[in-house]
Amino acid sequence: MPASADVVLTFDSDTEGFAVTGTTTGAVVSHAIVGGEGMLKLEAPAGWAGDMAKLDASNWSSALFDEVTAAAVNGGTISYDVLILESDQTYTTAPQWFETTHITQGEFAGYDSDTVRYGLNSGSWPLAGGQFATTVVAPITTTAPGADDVSGYFDVTDTWRNFHFGLNNDSGNLTGNAVVYFDNLTFSANAVPEPSTLAILGAFGLIGMVRRRR
Repeated sequence: MPASADVVLTFDSDTEGFAVTGTTTGAVVSHAIVGGEGMLKLEAPAGWAGDMAKLDASNWSSALFDEVTAAAVNGGTISYDVLILESDQTYTTAPQWFETTHITQGEFAGYDSDTVRYGLNSGSWPLAGGQFATTVVAPITTTAPGADDVSGYFDVTDTWRNFHFGLNNDSGNLTGNAVVYFDNLTFSANAVPEPSTLAILGAFGLIGMVRRRR
C-alpha cells in the first residue's frame, strides 16, 4: 500500500501564500512566531470575517492540487491546528461566541463555507491557562454539503481551487480585533491498495470461502 503523500503547510517562515481577501475592513493576515513555532495569524474587527484569508488558486502547488483530487476520488481529510490566546483579545464583557471558518471553493464545486464552533461562550472567558488549542479535522467530500457540516467540498473535475480561513466573533462584546492562529494545514488523501495487495486480499478471501465450505 503506497504511503499517503500528505501536503502540509507548516507556516514555518511565511504565510504559505495566504493573503487578505474578502470584504473585511481592517483585516490582517500575517506570519507569526508563537512559542517558537511559525503560524498563520489572522486578526480582524469582531463580527463576520469568514473569507478574510485566501489561498488563491495561483498559490496551489501541483502536489496540493493532485492530493485534493485524490482525496475527492478516494476519500481524505483537511486538518489544521487552532490556537487562541487570551492575551490577544480585548473585551469588556465575555464574548458570547468565538468561532473560525474555512471555505472550500472550486470551478465546479462552488463555494462551501463552514463555521467551526468550539463551544467558546461567555462562560469560557478568561480562557483556562490563558489559551485554547485544538485540531480541526474535516472530511473531504464530493457530495453536496450541508450547512456548516465542517467538511471540505471539492469536485474531481475542478481545474482551479481556492481555500479560505476566517473569523466569526461576537461584535457586541469584543472591543478590539479578534486574533486566531492556524498551523499545520494538512490535505490528506486516503491510501489505496495496490493491485497486488488487492489480489492477495482477494486470495485470502477465497481461501476463507473454501475452508468454510469444507
